[in-house]
Amino acid sequence: MAQRQRGSVLVIGSVNLDFIIKSDIPLPGQTVLGESYSKRAGGKGANQAVAASRISKNVCLVGCIGVDTEGEILKDSLKKNNVDTKFLFKNQEFSNSGTAFVVVDTKGENSISVIPASNYGLTIENIDTAIKEVQPEVLLLQAEINLDVLKEVLKKYSRKIRIIFNLAPYFNVSKELITECDPLIVNELEAKDLLGIEIKENYQEITDLFSKICKSAIVTLGSQGVLICEESSYEKIPALPIKHVIDSTGAGDAFVGSCAAYIASGLPIKEASRKATKFAGISVSRPGGFDSYPEIEEI
Repeated sequence: MAQRQRGSVLVIGSVNLDFIIKSDIPLPGQTVLGESYSKRAGGKGANQAVAASRISKNVCLVGCIGVDTEGEILKDSLKKNNVDTKFLFKNQEFSNSGTAFVVVDTKGENSISVIPASNYGLTIENIDTAIKEVQPEVLLLQAEINLDVLKEVLKKYSRKIRIIFNLAPYFNVSKELITECDPLIVNELEAKDLLGIEIKENYQEITDLFSKICKSAIVTLGSQGVLICEESSYEKIPALPIKHVIDSTGAGDAFVGSCAAYIASGLPIKEASRKATKFAGISVSRPGGFDSYPEIEEI
């Protein structure tokens, strides 16, 4: 069995082709005129892997792409961003690659609809193969793959490898599956759904609830920064001040991916979160997915 390498991050997640529309976000039943349209590689798994690769030279993505031209475009894009794509699988039952439709308004806020397609073709056998060969320091998970496969990963590996779990998109996960997550990362809405309380400035209450269900937790608060919950204590880290937000698409993934890489390198969660907060802050001040993610020298 290969020796575990310090700083190595194995991301298990989605790879999508994002269709970006610059426009006001329409209300139900409303039609609006857009300003522009573009395509680029994305998906939570891909975004987080690229963010991690800006910090660590040992990042591998386990995912499933379609048997189509788009799949090859996505793979090439990841390679150009220094992500190991050896474990990007193809499943003949899922011919189309995943897609996401993203509307970004003039303030940089976004609304996203995802069609998983080939992302649901990733199997536990695919993941077992990758973990056995890579022997990562950290497993980074999200919820844009088949949920039964995701639950199996949590059940099988949570006591063997450090797992960082971004519970997004939110689903009603069994608490026993996330007890070893270190950290569990959620935004305000996901935290509300998970804990059953409003997320305001009740930070000690939030921390006490998280202490009962996982080893540590991070709540991303958008422009208000992040809340770090470890055991019975918390710390709120402010966001990087940004004069003008260009595009917030992928900002959460920028934080998660870079934070995972910093943790894999040996930094404590609070220090990793401070650096990741700056990383994500820089990303929203620039246009364009992967291209918006800063290099490590900028942090």
